[in-house]
Amino acid sequence: APSPITTLEGEVIPPDSPSARLKEPERRFGAIRLDELCRITGLNLGEIQAKAVTVGLSIYEAIEIETGWQYDPQTATFAPPL
Repeated sequence: APSPITTLEGEVIPPDSPSARLKEPERRFGAIRLDELCRITGLNLGEIQAKAVTVGLSIYEAIEIETGWQYDPQTATFAPPL
């Protein structure tokens, strides 16, 4: 079942509402959200954040290096390594 969508403004939209279909951008095949990536890879965001700050990367760049999954800022999802 689709998850509710939270907009950048913090508004939660039920997945079955017409506006959800308008607001949810098209995901690349196999792309997943950050919470899903953390769950399947065991990624520790605290450790990644500390590494990113230490070497001057964004957290998304650090996650890409750590996991190989590519971040798409338009959809706020990660696509699997090729």
